Amino acid sequence: MSRTKLKEIEEFRGTFTGIFERMGSKSGWKGSTETTVLLIDIQDENGIIITEHLWFNYTKGFRELGTLTVGDSIQFNARVKKYYKGYQGYSEEPWNRETDYKLSHPTKITNLTHPEKRIVPWEEKAKKCPICGKPLAESNILGKIDFYCRKCKKTFD
Repeated sequence: MSRTKLKEIEEFRGTFTGIFERMGSKSGWKGSTETTVLLIDIQDENGIIITEHLWFNYTKGFRELGTLTVGDSIQFNARVKKYYKGYQGYSEEPWNRETDYKLSHPTKITNLTHPEKRIVPWEEKAKKCPICGKPLAESNILGKIDFYCRKCKKTFD
């Protein structure tokens, strides 16, 4: 199934629902690895399937859902955006770049199947560096969440 239905509603912001299939990973900036989430059978507000699958970054909104189980129905708000697939850098070679469509910046992410799994990240906001007292930045490598102090340049569990 192509993403022609997404093309028809480019720039539209709405509520969508997808079925959690699995976690994944992709190469990030400067060689780091970023965790991703695969949702399948993405439907619009009217229950019409608009694409068979989409990958999303494993953002704070997804982490707050707690542990996801295959088959969980995930609802979220997002905007339909155009993007280009293929090599984006400079080269003398002509590269094939395809235009495709995605759901961008998901917000208000909820697990409709298991709403009780939703957790509130109380501790995340309270994490401070034990050395300097500055707030710690969150680092998510291969699904393992660590905390990093930008001032001290140290990592903590």
